[in-house]
Amino acid sequence: MDDAKQEHVAAAGWCTYAGIVTTTADDDLDFAKIKALLKRVEQDIDCAKNRVRYTMNGFVIAVGSAVTPLAKQAHATAKKIGKVPVDMGGTACKVPVASDYITKIENAGRAAKSVRRFAARVQAFCSKSHIAAGSSGNENSNPSSARRRDAQ
Repeated sequence: MDDAKQEHVAAAGWCTYAGIVTTTADDDLDFAKIKALLKRVEQDIDCAKNRVRYTMNGFVIAVGSAVTPLAKQAHATAKKIGKVPVDMGGTACKVPVASDYITKIENAGRAAKSVRRFAARVQAFCSKSHIAAGSSGNENSNPSSARRRDAQ
C-alpha cells in the first residue's frame, strides 16, 4: 500500500484495509496477508510519508481491536512502533499511541464488538484534512488553494 508514489494514494490503501478488517468477519479475512502487513508496518513506518504513517498506525489499531485472532500480534506491533510522529499541521489534534488505544479498547470490553463505530473512527483518521502533507508535494491539493490559483 505504501508502494504508491503519491502519499495520499498510499494512505488510502492503508485506510481501506483498516476499514476492511473492522467490517469483515474474522472467518472471511486473509490472516496471512494481515500478518504480512503488520510486519510491513514495523519495517516501513519510520520511513513512510506523514499521512501514510498516520494511516499505518490506524491500521494497527484496527487489527488490534477488531481481528480477535491477530489481536496479540497487532498489540506487539503497536508496542514496537511506539508513538508515531505525525505533523498535524499545527493543530491540537493528537495521534493515538496504538498500544495504549488497543489496551483501552480491550479494558473497556469493546474489542471486536463495536466494529461499525470503530470503522467510522478509522475513516475519520483518513479523512482529516488538517494532517499536514509530507514531502509528496500535496501542499497544492487543497481545493481552496486551487481556487486562489485559478483566480490569479
